[in-house]
Amino acid sequence: MREQRVTAAGDYGSNTYHLNGLVKRLKEMELDFEEERKERQAARKLTEKPNARANARTKRGQGDGGTE
Repeated sequence: MREQRVTAAGDYGSNTYHLNGLVKRLKEMELDFEEERKERQAARKLTEKPNARANARTKRGQGDGGTE
């Protein structure tokens, strides 16, 4: 919500903004953001390792596509 301020001389000053509603809404959404952040970090760790693609497939219980 915007609050218009007036100086002592009667001129218009800078506006003041109240962001309480926005802060409340963001706090509610924070859990979703944290969950997504953890998923991205886990995916990044997998791709940083050598043979990451093969390791990811074996973790899911699938083979590497080779004929054994």
